[in-house]
Amino acid sequence: MKRRLLSSGPGPASAVLAALLVLAAGCLVGSPLLPLSPATASKPSSVPVICCAGDSLMRPIPTRLYELTRFSPGAFVLKDWAQGGLSSETYLAFFERRAAARTPVRPDLILLQLGTNDARPLREGRLRPEDFERHIRAVIQRFREFRDRTGRPPRILVASAIPFHDADAAAKNEILLKVVNPALRRIAADEGLTFVDNHAVLDGRPDLYDPDGVHPNPRGEKRLARHWLHWIRQALRSPAP
Repeated sequence: MKRRLLSSGPGPASAVLAALLVLAAGCLVGSPLLPLSPATASKPSSVPVICCAGDSLMRPIPTRLYELTRFSPGAFVLKDWAQGGLSSETYLAFFERRAAARTPVRPDLILLQLGTNDARPLREGRLRPEDFERHIRAVIQRFREFRDRTGRPPRILVASAIPFHDADAAAKNEILLKVVNPALRRIAADEGLTFVDNHAVLDGRPDLYDPDGVHPNPRGEKRLARHWLHWIRQALRSPAP
């Protein structure tokens, strides 16, 4: 009797079982029962990619940003495009040799921190203000060749150079205030970029610096990173231009 029941024609139970099997197959292979739209199939990653570019002042920022967002894992992916000792003139050579040669990325945001190592050559007349501006614009133009997850150029955040608190700070800070930072602000305005005033964050705070008076100490790094994070969140919340 059991054999006859199992081998008999399709009854209500077998019909339901067959329907479930077809539905499962549709889920597995993307049949017309549950179509996968092109938008869903090709949707890029939803995690923003942020590239941190510049000199030694930028080197600790990725680590500090991860520390500040440790309770929001996966908030973004950070890429290190920085190296100590670089100036506006030498950055692109480093970038093409090292950073650009790495795994291709699709940056949503690029943070740029340059200008500190230009203060001395500007003060000594070895670098002209117009050449400093030309070098910065060349870096920005190179960054604009990248495309973000949606195919648009990445948004670029340009920071002012932070104050010096070393032996010849007065002379170099004068160059920052009269040449470097006004040029960076002007370039950001001309290019439609976001200007991040890091100078104001550490102005008058020698207690936030290492003994060399040039590099922030861990407290200073965290302060800069919090400032960067504020502007990162602003940029990610605002609509793309």
